[in-house]
Amino acid sequence: MNVRKMAQLPLMVAVITIGALWVSGCKDSTIVGGQIVQPTADVQIDTIPLSNLSTVKLPAYTGGLSHFSAGSYNDQLFGNVKATGLVQPTLAGVGTLDTLTDDSKITLHLYFSSVYGDTAATQSYDLVEASAPWRGREWKVDSAPPVGSTVVGSFSVGDVNSLATDSLGDVDSVSVTLSQDWVHQYRQAYYNSTNRDSSYIYNMPGFVVVPKSEGKILAFDATNSHLEVVTPKDTASFFIRDWAYSVDRTNVPNLSGNKMRMYSTFESVPKFDISVTSDNSVNINGVSLGTKSL
Repeated sequence: MNVRKMAQLPLMVAVITIGALWVSGCKDSTIVGGQIVQPTADVQIDTIPLSNLSTVKLPAYTGGLSHFSAGSYNDQLFGNVKATGLVQPTLAGVGTLDTLTDDSKITLHLYFSSVYGDTAATQSYDLVEASAPWRGREWKVDSAPPVGSTVVGSFSVGDVNSLATDSLGDVDSVSVTLSQDWVHQYRQAYYNSTNRDSSYIYNMPGFVVVPKSEGKILAFDATNSHLEVVTPKDTASFFIRDWAYSVDRTNVPNLSGNKMRMYSTFESVPKFDISVTSDNSVNINGVSLGTKSL
């Protein structure tokens, strides 16, 4: 099995060994709001041994990032990870299409740039209509995806080892032809003259990218992905209006030794107890750093 973990993924993970914190400071005092470090400052670096280091889970938002993740992978170190994506295409502007019929073809093109898991595995997905409106800027990494009951398309991604990156850094793309029932709904929204945009957002809240197999998680490039509409008279592309993703992590194994896990999704980050004593000495987890400027 060929396994690759890419730092570009929103699901970047790491294991660190507890024991030391690097702290740098200047001998000369500074004023907040001024130039923090002078070009000729004498910077000192100390290694401070720490004990009783703990982790905490922080609320993290996943909407509006450059990428969103979708897929499933059983990581022996970080547990069973399932990432579910959310995508809402833009409604074509008034007059941008000469004509839009029920037999027009609409395709969702999803670009991806990196993979977490087995690059040779075939990962399959269903594109399911979202059952409720959602907002990317309010979407948290542990929010429950509004998965509906209507599948509007399916796709799979196989071996990505032999694919070369393009000028945008994307590896490849997949094209998902959407069902004609969804095309009919999109046509109705396009020709709707009453509360056009708000009605579209409420009645057609996009898709949930649901993984249907286990093998890898892809990082989809939301800024380059788009909706392609082919009518009897013209062809036009429209960008993705909103996107986000959720992560469900289970069966995380225990770590041996003095180690802890960190996730860029802030599911687990180091926690420091910082205090200042009456003599203005800074303490981190009970270790005094004196009165030096940090």
